[in-house]
Amino acid sequence: MPDSAFHVHCGLALGVVTAAPLCAQESQPSAAVPTSDGVVLVADAIAWHDPDGVWQRRAVEMRWQTTYAGKTAPSTDVRLRFGGGPETFTMAGTMAEHDVHYTVRDGKARVTVDGEEEVGQEVTDAMALGRENGLLWQNYYRFLAGMPMNLVEGTAVIAPAVVETEFGGEPARAVTVTFRGGGHTYVVYFAKDEPQLIGTLFYAKQESDGETIEFDGLVEGDGLRLPARRTWYYTENRKLLGSDTVSEVRAPAAATSPPTSHPTSQPTSRRTR
Repeated sequence: MPDSAFHVHCGLALGVVTAAPLCAQESQPSAAVPTSDGVVLVADAIAWHDPDGVWQRRAVEMRWQTTYAGKTAPSTDVRLRFGGGPETFTMAGTMAEHDVHYTVRDGKARVTVDGEEEVGQEVTDAMALGRENGLLWQNYYRFLAGMPMNLVEGTAVIAPAVVETEFGGEPARAVTVTFRGGGHTYVVYFAKDEPQLIGTLFYAKQESDGETIEFDGLVEGDGLRLPARRTWYYTENRKLLGSDTVSEVRAPAAATSPPTSHPTSQPTSRRTR
């Protein structure tokens, strides 16, 4: 498969992921100030999206579909499972016209593509199967699926200030989140009248070089209320990149092993315009 045929672009299969490496140490508390307005808003948002603390107590399952800009059919259609057994993460479905089954157990990834365990280097590179010691897909989906719950995990640092602003033409409140050890800066937006997550933008050096994600709708299941649709744009020119759609969220009570807690690993991208 040509290298240009399939690239990971943040939540979309559109660009090359350069995710922050997953640290080897155990998850540590965020470096946020517990009494700051920023931390309080994020805590309120977590309570709004996950009032029963399901994300930290149970395995979580969902269907995740990614559609490119200009396309009508999803290019990625996978079922994800975080926690719930010896495997800390499972992804199974279709990606870039291949059948993929990917699991992580004891910190090691096992992958089959089209039923084959021996995957050629070209496909491995094109599908980013070797990145982050093979753990990229676990880290990548966990970060995206777990917002806002993961904003208090690992290396996340929540700025104390809450900024009254607008997002998508509507009044909003914004909190800036950075990460110890480097990585992108995230400006996370919440609705004005309730702490619902409505969007984020992230950037390496300046906002105009970053990307914006708009969250729309909710998908609910077993106590979780997660954004149903994530639409991605270049921040500078509002060029549409594509969308992710989440459905069929479940957190079965019988599966009590929670998603593995790691220092937060952020999906980022090197883009070609």
